[in-house]
Amino acid sequence: RVAIARAIVNDPAIVIADEPTPGLDEKSVEETLNHLRQMAAENVGVLLITHDIDAALKVANRIAIFYSGYVIEIANADDFRGDGDNLLHPYTRSLYKALPHNGFELTKGHQPLHGEIPQGCPYYDRCAYKMDKCYEIRPNLIPVDESKRVRCFKYGE
Repeated sequence: RVAIARAIVNDPAIVIADEPTPGLDEKSVEETLNHLRQMAAENVGVLLITHDIDAALKVANRIAIFYSGYVIEIANADDFRGDGDNLLHPYTRSLYKALPHNGFELTKGHQPLHGEIPQGCPYYDRCAYKMDKCYEIRPNLIPVDESKRVRCFKYGE
């Protein structure tokens, strides 16, 4: 609450909220997210950094998903609906399906540690779309449309 109040007092152009909700009770989480939504509605840029996808979906227009230190997809918040069929990267889809209200489908394995990140795509070992070049070459983050981006050779490059 204090951090939100300090941010509002300074009439900022942008607010960077790095993990603002862990450890808060449900009511305080909702209050914090409401403040962030209100700031965004008042044309303040809000960058929410969080591991809580549900919290991000309550605030965000677009969501950037990171994997092993790389942005692997930038999706619209509306893409996180239904079966997640509008999500492009297989990791983003797996992450979405691992949420308790989406079936808690877990993917085997783990993100590579810093010294384990392969030369190519960091998701190569678990990817359903992998191609030979994915092992050697890291795909660039490419535009799919005016608001979505993905780091995957399946979508061109």
